[in-house]
Parts: sequence; C-alpha cells; structure tokens
Amino acid sequence: MGVAFNLYLPANAQDVPGGEGSEIYKSICGACHGPDRVLGMQRDKQGWQDTIDSMKDRGASGSADDFAEILKYLVTHFGPPPSQAANIASPASSAAQRLYVVTHVDLTPPNIASAAKLLNDFAAEARRDPGAVRYEVMVEPDRRNHIAIVSVWESRELFEKHLALEHTKLFREKLQPMLGGPLDERWHVLLQ
Repeated sequence: MGVAFNLYLPANAQDVPGGEGSEIYKSICGACHGPDRVLGMQRDKQGWQDTIDSMKDRGASGSADDFAEILKYLVTHFGPPPSQAANIASPASSAAQRLYVVTHVDLTPPNIASAAKLLNDFAAEARRDPGAVRYEVMVEPDRRNHIAIVSVWESRELFEKHLALEHTKLFREKLQPMLGGPLDERWHVLLQ
C-alpha cells in the first residue's frame, strides 16, 4: 500500500486543503499517500466510495465513521465542479465497461529529467479529464528511462475523447522527440 506511483516522491499530506475531515484524511490516507493522490482529481461520491473501498481492501484501517468523514471530505474538496458534473460518466458504471490503458514509454537517457516533469504535469491534467478514473505514471527503479503510464477510463469513448483533447495532443507532440522508440499503448478490458 505504501508504493508511490509518481516519478517523484509525494509531499506530505499537510498540503491538502484544510477543513472538516482533513485531519482524519491526513491521519488515515496520508499515512501512505501524499497529496498527489487527490490533488487535481475529480470524482463524484460513488467514485470516491469505490476508492475508499479499494483502500480498505488493501489494509487501510479506520472506523465506519472515519471513512464516512473521509468520503465527505473528498467529495467536498475533490468532487467534480458543477460545470463539469454533467460531462463526467458515473464512476458507478460497471468495471466491465471501463477501459484500462497501459502505455510503455522508452525515453532517451538525456531526456529523463525533462520528460519526468512533462509526464507528471500531464498526469495532473489527465486526471481532471472527463471519464478519468485513475492516471498513474510509473518508472522502472533500475532503468529510469522506462516508464509505464497506467490509466483507467469509464469507457472507451471517453478515452478516445481524451486523446482528441488539445492538451493530450500537445503532450504527445512534446514527448515525441524525447522517445527512444514508439509509444507502446495497449487497451484492455476486464477478462470475463
């Protein structure tokens, strides 16, 4: 549960917004996760409940009241803004409808540092895109030029819309000259 999936180690949990529920969030969730786990993310109540349930399955401990307070905190501070709420597919949709995308990125060694910033900045943007459930950037510990982007989308249609967004096109344009080989992007659905 304590594995960080970003290229840089997360800051401490003190960087999340204060207010009702922030202390219990910092105590339970902040024990393993930095603010990068939620900053920039937008999920509705069901999406955050799914996340909390997943963390409980992985060993997060607290009372039912603790998790209810955390849920309220997350929805209040990291729910979709009203202007976008109608455009975000309900995270209550079946996992079978979701699209799981694994993209392998092979960087040329001189570009590792600049690509890391580009990848992390884009990940923060992509997490806000309609239909984004999760977007993580990982690096091989012994070969820092080998990156994996793992993302989950509410549907194939919403992922395709993400690909058509201007910021996605610009990201890929900027990344292209840093690559040591073509992007290896694979789309998956759950095995039934």
